[in-house]
Amino acid sequence: MSFLPELDSYEDRVDEIHRLCDGLPEPNKRMLELLLAHLERVAANSERNMMSVSNLGVCFGPTLLRAEEETVAAIMDIKFANVVVEILVENWRRLMNSAYRPGQGGAAANRYNTVVLAETRMVWKKCN
Repeated sequence: MSFLPELDSYEDRVDEIHRLCDGLPEPNKRMLELLLAHLERVAANSERNMMSVSNLGVCFGPTLLRAEEETVAAIMDIKFANVVVEILVENWRRLMNSAYRPGQGGAAANRYNTVVLAETRMVWKKCN
């Protein structure tokens, strides 16, 4: 995660995180997608539950992106883990879209979002 401070813009960070997510094995990618869809719903209710995207980053950053060894450098990187989680939650539909290419948005991302949203609703119905 130490790469994040080196990237100049927010979009560069999103593109780099997309590249990393795209390299995940399919089962891991699908699990991340379900988790991020859930966290997006939690953040959408932040007026009631006080769990803004930033607060979700603080809670989930150290858990999801834990370093293999607990060193002083790893502790200093915790804030970057929080930022990564924020970016994941805010951009998960674009990041999980394997058809997405850096700098792209618009129609391709919207088509993918529609499919993922329908799948997420089906999973929620089964769970509730």
